[in-house]
Amino acid sequence: MANIVIRLRDNKTFEFQMAIMPETAAQKEDQVTMRGSWKQELNRTLLHFDRKDVDMNALFDKNYASGEEFEILDSQNVAINSLASVIHIWGIACEKK
Repeated sequence: MANIVIRLRDNKTFEFQMAIMPETAAQKEDQVTMRGSWKQELNRTLLHFDRKDVDMNALFDKNYASGEEFEILDSQNVAINSLASVIHIWGIACEKK
């Protein structure tokens, strides 16, 4: 279980935050923050992650997606369907707000 937020900023940068909830009370919440740039292309929002060690297939796993939510372009880039109201990240349904 995790709380996931992607904030698209007006200056064409984004911040991806994921707070992974602990499985037991003795464990600590794990925080992941990644940044990058974004641009809009037709009905797709293209995210370019600054980090080169992002496991795109784990974050954007087609096994959990329904329809054309996103497309992994390469090891640092993903295209998200701008028309989708929900996308699955790390297997979790995330609503657009």
